[in-house]
Amino acid sequence: MSTFKQLIKEFSIPATLALVWTGYSLYESKDVQLSVKNFVDVFGPSFFFVSWLVAQWFRVKKQQGVERGLGTIEKNIQETLSKLEKTAVQLAGHITGGNSICYLHGPQPNGNIWTSLLIIHQGEHPLYDVAMRIFDVDKFELHKSNLNAVPASAYEQSHVIGNLIPNHARFFPLSLDLGGNSVKKFNIFFTARNGSFTQLMRCRMVNGVWLFATQVQLNNNVEFTKIDDGYLQTEEEIDWNS
Repeated sequence: MSTFKQLIKEFSIPATLALVWTGYSLYESKDVQLSVKNFVDVFGPSFFFVSWLVAQWFRVKKQQGVERGLGTIEKNIQETLSKLEKTAVQLAGHITGGNSICYLHGPQPNGNIWTSLLIIHQGEHPLYDVAMRIFDVDKFELHKSNLNAVPASAYEQSHVIGNLIPNHARFFPLSLDLGGNSVKKFNIFFTARNGSFTQLMRCRMVNGVWLFATQVQLNNNVEFTKIDDGYLQTEEEIDWNS
């Protein structure tokens, strides 16, 4: 039934136009006798010509509909792939830690021994199997001429942190000796399931108060920077590599 309806739809217009043209042609041709043969001679070519034009119109229209449908399908596929990619990235981040980092910080120290330190998480994914190595740059410079006679524990210390929840801080029972000078430098190296990252900590005593500047680098990119108010005395810039 649907095929029959489609045939009627496609051939009704050619038949109508061919009849109109046949009637007009026979009417204008005064010298042509009206007969079945003459009617067929005019109607047949007219009908098939108009049928061909209408068929082309239906074909183009159908092709446009197919192209629109394919475009919609392609768009839906792209959107689905984009969502799957984002989901995969999120899932991988929750498994490995993604671009999350952590850093060592704490409350204002009372004197030159900094205690009650915190490991602070930064990022949207948990960190797993975190370990930390604190490197005292100043003590290393003091002993580097005679490193064979000095144990590594004189200028560095290592700790196992474990797992960290996103945007939480964990108290860690260690202390740092800020020394008797007005400046102090630490490089803190972290490893976790998502790789390794480095915290550069620069300490400065200003008006009897220790202030701190911290920068965390992951894959040679600066992921986090925190500078206490008053640490920079003028328009100077911090030399993180010194």
